[in-house]
Formats: sequence, C-alpha cells, structure tokens
Amino acid sequence: MIGKGIWWAKVETPKSQVLLLGGTGEAASINGFLSKLADVHLITSLAGRTIPKSALQGEVLPKGFADVGGLAHFLKERQIDLVVDMTHPFARVVSPKTQAACASLNIPYIRYERPAWTQQPDDAWIEVETLFKAAVACADFSRI
Repeated sequence: MIGKGIWWAKVETPKSQVLLLGGTGEAASINGFLSKLADVHLITSLAGRTIPKSALQGEVLPKGFADVGGLAHFLKERQIDLVVDMTHPFARVVSPKTQAACASLNIPYIRYERPAWTQQPDDAWIEVETLFKAAVACADFSRI
C-alpha cells in the first residue's frame, strides 16, 4: 500500500503477437532486436530457411505453416498483430500470399526488400533475361 487507502498493483499488459517471416541474415538481425522488446511475443517462421534455427530467439516455426493449418488459419488462431516479411528476394510465392492474407484479416504487413545491387566500375556483370539463361551463362564458372 502506498499512501492512505491507495493500492498499487502491477498490471500485465498483453504482448503484441509479431510474426517474422525469416530465413535471411537480415531477418536474423531483426529477430535479435524484436526478441528484446518486453511487449512483443515474437514468432519466427523459417520455411526455406538459410539460417540455423539455434541462432534465433523467441518462438520458432522451422517448417512454415503447413503443419498448423495454413497461414491464414495461423494468423487468426494466434491473433497476430503484425507481420514482418523478411523472406528472400527470390521467394516469390510467400510474400503475395502473406500480403493477401493480412489484408483479408486487417493485419498490418511490412515487407523488407533489399536494395538492388548497383554495378561498380570493376564488376563483370553478365545480363540475361531469365533465370534459365542465367544458369546457362554461369555454367563454366567455378564461383559466382
């Protein structure tokens, strides 16, 4: 009791449920930052991961959402407040699917995209029109 007739009690506020779609080095960095926030319950999904699960803090989903009823189901069931999409730039399916699911459920969605590489004076770029043509153009190189 503090003062005459006044009681103080610690009130627990609910944590924000933040879903981080990871698998990249940038996602691992953001995972470290978000996991330190006292008012955030962080869940990191690693479908197609490129970083070790052990390097991450918070709750980790190593296989994505197939085992939990799908993405939209997961977003609803877990009452996700924010989705941070830091998937690989070549992950062309998950980002539009996640953006659509978030829009339909009125969940804020943030997509991080790496800045495009810019050609430097000493670079030896080979420009092609498709990924297939890129594979063919790189076939004789031992390191790309």
